[in-house]
Amino acid sequence: MADTDPDDDSSISETAPESRQGDLTAEAKQHLNEARNEPEEAVDARTRLVELLSAERSSTSVERELERRAAASGALVMATRSDPARLAESVPALMRELRAELDRTVPDGSRECRGLSRVVRSQLVASVGNVLADSPGAVTEVDTLTHVTDAVSTNLDDRAVRAATRAFFAVADERPETLVPAADSLGVVVAYPDDVVQALGAGTLGRLAAEHPDSVATNADELGGLLDHDDGRVKHNAVEALATLADSRPDAVAPVADRLRERLDHEDVAIQHNAAGALGRLSEEHPAAVRPAVPDLQKLRDHDHRAVRRVATDALARLPADPSR
Repeated sequence: MADTDPDDDSSISETAPESRQGDLTAEAKQHLNEARNEPEEAVDARTRLVELLSAERSSTSVERELERRAAASGALVMATRSDPARLAESVPALMRELRAELDRTVPDGSRECRGLSRVVRSQLVASVGNVLADSPGAVTEVDTLTHVTDAVSTNLDDRAVRAATRAFFAVADERPETLVPAADSLGVVVAYPDDVVQALGAGTLGRLAAEHPDSVATNADELGGLLDHDDGRVKHNAVEALATLADSRPDAVAPVADRLRERLDHEDVAIQHNAAGALGRLSEEHPAAVRPAVPDLQKLRDHDHRAVRRVATDALARLPADPSR
């Protein structure tokens, strides 16, 4: 390892010569190797690892620079898995480095550099995700989660996307206001071809809908699309999110009323309950969207479960008497 003081910020200078790149890359790789055997080593070296991420950029050796960033971010992934709470203070710096990687221009024709940049993005997202899933209060700036949603749309490793989505789900519960700027981009998560990601993405939108419904309104169609999903968890979270959104923004949910109607005969009682409840919240302001579901709602008045009978009866009672409406 290079002979540097891990607590000395001056050990990485903006005017460091190109020859330092090799030493810094070797140091980052050594940290990575040590973390593979003992992740706690990376936790202790977290400040230095962030410094290695943010060291001066090279104008002539982009590949070497990316190798350094890949090694440092790889060690940080292991650190955040081992003890995420101790990395909470590093979240702002990791967000800055993620933004820098997203803004990087990789030389045309450099397949190796493109691959390394993807590794760095994935590992930074995984690191941030691991920390925020454990400590959602570590988000200190309301616009930085857009960096993560931007990254998810750039072909990341599946494990990184899962880590990011677990973070979104946790943050939506504790610090929902910090997700509002990224809400429009959460459609990328909901559409991601992974059942766990889609279930957590729909759950995240449901939590946001409870506190900031306007931010979720544009995602109603994506949520409606999930009602046909094969995975029960995805469908459950999607219909619950729509029912929550319908409380404050029935206008956003009305266009997917037909999809809600199709779930009224679902074998999952919770899905039936939420679908009927969502339609009930549309009945007064958007009765035309609900009237095609009247026969199905009438059947639910004889349901075995009292809660389903209640919401179905309520949905019918809220419909205006005038059938022309």
